[in-house]
Amino acid sequence: MPTATPIDEINQELAVQGNGIYATNCARCHSTAEDRIVGPGHRGVYETAKTRVEGLSAEEYLIQSIVDPGAYVVTAYPPFMPSFSFFTDEQIAALVEYLKTL
Repeated sequence: MPTATPIDEINQELAVQGNGIYATNCARCHSTAEDRIVGPGHRGVYETAKTRVEGLSAEEYLIQSIVDPGAYVVTAYPPFMPSFSFFTDEQIAALVEYLKTL
């Protein structure tokens, strides 16, 4: 099972900001555990993201999933996720940093 990124590799300030963004924008459809709400649970999502699309890093995949969620849809999940392309680069970076903690 994937594990969270080691704490010394996480920008804690950004992760705290990302937690708020997640709570406001993502938590209705995603859990921070493994259970499915509408979309997949996010526990270990950063490690899993490393393996999703060949040629994309975990960060690149997560950013793509936030901005263009239809680019790669996880098998067994309908393509319901809206684009969050209106997020600023800082908001996206904070959200990705938070996802590393799960």
